[in-house]
Amino acid sequence: MKRKTRGEILITMLLVAVFLVFSGDLYAQKITISGTVKDKLSGEKLNGIKIYVGNNFVETNKFGYYNLLVPTQKAMVTFFSENYKSLNINVQNDTILNIELEKLNFDLEEVVIKAEKDSYADRQGNFSLPIEWIKKRPTILGEADIMKAIQFLPGIQAGTEGTSGIYVRGGSPDQTMILVDGVPVYNVYHFFGFFSVFNPDAVSAVKIYKNDLPARYGGRLSSVIDLTMREGNNKERKSSFSVSPISGKFSLEGPIKKGKASYIITGRKTWLDLITTSLQRATSNGSFLAYSFYDLNAKVNYELTKKDHLYISLYTGRDLFKNQDKIGNLESNKYQFDWGNHTVIGRWNRIISQKLFKNTTLSYTKYSYNIENEIKSRRESFYSKIRSDIRDWAIKTDFEYLPSVNHTTRFGFSFTNHRFAPEILQVKEEGTTPTVQGRENPPVDVQDLQSYIEQTFQINAHLNFNGGLHYNALWVNNKFYHSLQPRINVNYDFSKSWGIRAAFFNTYQYLHLLTNSSLGLPTDLWVPITDKIPPQSANQLSVGISKKWGSWVLSADLYYKKMNNQLEYGEGTSFLNDLSGRWFDKVVIGTGESKGIEFFLQKTRGKMTGFVSYTLSKTTRTFQALNEGVSFPYKYDRTHNLSLNTSYNFNKRRELSFVFSLMSGSLLSLPTSRFSGIQPSLYGTNLSIQAAYLNYFNQLGELPNRNNFRLPLYHRLDFNYRASKPKKRGERTWIFSVYNAYNRQNAFFIYPENGKLKQFSLFPIVPSLGYERRF
Repeated sequence: MKRKTRGEILITMLLVAVFLVFSGDLYAQKITISGTVKDKLSGEKLNGIKIYVGNNFVETNKFGYYNLLVPTQKAMVTFFSENYKSLNINVQNDTILNIELEKLNFDLEEVVIKAEKDSYADRQGNFSLPIEWIKKRPTILGEADIMKAIQFLPGIQAGTEGTSGIYVRGGSPDQTMILVDGVPVYNVYHFFGFFSVFNPDAVSAVKIYKNDLPARYGGRLSSVIDLTMREGNNKERKSSFSVSPISGKFSLEGPIKKGKASYIITGRKTWLDLITTSLQRATSNGSFLAYSFYDLNAKVNYELTKKDHLYISLYTGRDLFKNQDKIGNLESNKYQFDWGNHTVIGRWNRIISQKLFKNTTLSYTKYSYNIENEIKSRRESFYSKIRSDIRDWAIKTDFEYLPSVNHTTRFGFSFTNHRFAPEILQVKEEGTTPTVQGRENPPVDVQDLQSYIEQTFQINAHLNFNGGLHYNALWVNNKFYHSLQPRINVNYDFSKSWGIRAAFFNTYQYLHLLTNSSLGLPTDLWVPITDKIPPQSANQLSVGISKKWGSWVLSADLYYKKMNNQLEYGEGTSFLNDLSGRWFDKVVIGTGESKGIEFFLQKTRGKMTGFVSYTLSKTTRTFQALNEGVSFPYKYDRTHNLSLNTSYNFNKRRELSFVFSLMSGSLLSLPTSRFSGIQPSLYGTNLSIQAAYLNYFNQLGELPNRNNFRLPLYHRLDFNYRASKPKKRGERTWIFSVYNAYNRQNAFFIYPENGKLKQFSLFPIVPSLGYERRF
C-alpha cells in the first residue's frame, strides 16, 4: 500500500476534529418533524423531494423518508418538487407528517410557463436526471437509454460513437460505480455496448456523483451512478407496452394489498432476430448470423408496519451472439458468445425513531460470459471455450441520524465476498493424434469490508459543510489491504441566487477492468488486486460556482485529478490474442492525470427548456514499460466536448426535442510500419485453420508512440418528436426519431489501404418510428 501524503493525513485529522467538535447539539431542540412523501395517484414513495423550513431544507431519501429539526416553537413546512404541486403546512409540535403530493397539470399553458423546475445540477456540482426527460431524448433506433442521457452532462463522455460507455473526468469505465437499489452491477451493456441494460420504465430516480463523492460510497475512483428502481403502483393496476425498431417492452404494476403492498414487472427483448435468423437459414447453405438480448426487472414491496418496510427485487438479462459459416476449405465454423447479469436484492428499512432511520440490504450478484468456438475440417477439429464470472454475496446496513438542528449524521458498514473466476480456458484438439489441452484457473475469493461516517452541518445561513471518512479493508490470497479515505465538500451561498463550492476526495479501488477497446465489450476482464497488482487510488480537488437568475441556472467547476496504479496491457498482449499465462503477467502499472473546466447552463422554465454543457479537459497516462516511459494522451481524452439539449412543449401531449453534439475526435494508435510475428500453436496444426485465423500475426504493426493519431472533429444532430393521444383506456404515443439528421460521416475508425488512410463511418442518418400504449 502506498503511504498517504502529508496533505491526506492533514485532511483526515481535520475531519476527525470536526466530528468531535460538532458531535453535540448545535442548537436547542424545539420541534422534530419526520415522515414519508408519496405520489397521490400511485402511492409510490418519492425520492429527492425538498422540504423547506425558512432557507434550510432536507431531501427525502430513496425510500421517501425525511426528518428535520426546527429551532422554533412554530414553523411553516414547504414540500417542493418540479413535477408536483407545492404544499405548505404549519407545525407547532413534534409530529409525523406522511404526505401525498399531487402531480402538476401541464394542460394549462400558464402552468407550463410559470411552473418552477429544479436544476439538474445541485449546489455540490452533482446531477439528478428526471426519468421523463431521459425517455424523451433522441436516441438511435428510438431506444431510450439512461447511460446515453448521462453522457450529455459535463465531464462525462462516451468512448465510441453510439455506445453507452461512461468515462468520467479521465477515468476508465470501471472507475464509475453503477448501483441498482444500492447494489453494484458490473457489465451494463447490451448489443456490444450500443445499449445499456437499464429499462427506463423500471427506474424512478437517477443520481450522478462526480464532483463531490460522499463517504457512504466507496470502491470506485471517479464517480457513482445511483439508480433507484420503481416500487409499483399500490392503488390501481396499470400496464403498458411499446415497440421500437429493435425491441419490444412491457410493464405491469399494481397493488398486492391496496395501500400496503405492490409489485412491478418490466421486460424487454429484441424481436429482429426472429425474422433475420429464419431468412438467413432459408436463403443460405446453413450459414447464419444471429443476435438477441433480453432483460427483466421485478420488484415487490410490503409495508409490514408504519415503521417497517420490506423490498425484494431482481434483475436478469442476457445477450447471445451466434455465427455459423464456411471459410475456405473448412467444413464448418461455429462461434457463440453470450453474457449477462443476475441480481437478487432484499431490503428492510425501519424508522427506529423520529431521529433515526435504518436500511439493511442483502444481495447476490453474478456477471458471466462464455465464448465457444468450433472449427472443423475434413481431417481435424478444434474446440475452445473461454468463460469468466464474478459472484458477490453482500450485506449492508446504513443509518441516518439527526442529532440536532442543521446537523445530519450518516454511518454504516458492509461486507462482501467477491469470487473472481477470470480467463477459465478449455481447449480440445482432435486430428491424427488426438490431444486434449485445458487450463482452469482456480477462482479467487476476496473479502471486502467497508464502513463510513458522514456528517452534514448547516453552519449558518450561508455556509454548509459535508465531510466524511470511508474505511475499506480487503483480504485476498492471505494478504491484507486497507485504506482510510477522507471526503470534504464546502458550500458558501452569498445569496439565494449564487454561491461557491470546493470539494476534495481520496478514493481507493480494489478491482480492475482489463480492456483493449472503447466499446465496453463483455470480454473485458474484471480482476481483483493480488500480491503483484496493487489497488488503484486517486485524489481529486475541485472548485466551482453556481448562479441563478430568472429561469436560468449556471454551474461551473474546475478540477484536477491524480490517479495511481493504473493498469494497461503490455506491448503486443491482450486477453484474446494471447491465451498463455495468467492475466497479471500481461499488464503494466502506471499513473494517470486529468484536469479540466466544465460549464453547465440550463433553462428551467417556459415552453422551451434545455441545457448547454461544455468541457475543456486533458487526460494523460504514464507507464515506464510503455511508450518509452513518456506520458501519452489517454485513449478517451477529448479536448473539447459540447452538448446542446433543447425541448419545446407544444402542449402536454406534443413535444419536440433536439440534441447537438460536438467533440474532438477520439485517439488511435496507428502503426508506422509492419512486420511478421511468431504464430502461437494454440489453434492446432491444420493449415486451413491457420490460414483462416492467424494471418493477423503476419501483419503486426510497429507503434512508435501510443495514441499518436486523432480522428477528425465529431459532430451530430438528433431530434425526437412525441405525440400522445388519450384513448378510452389509457394513452397512445407515437415516437419519431432521427439520429444524425444531416448525415454527417463521422469516423468510427481509420484503416490503411494501398498506402493511404481510409475512414469507416458507422451510422449514417437513421430514422425510426416507435409506438407506446399505456393502460
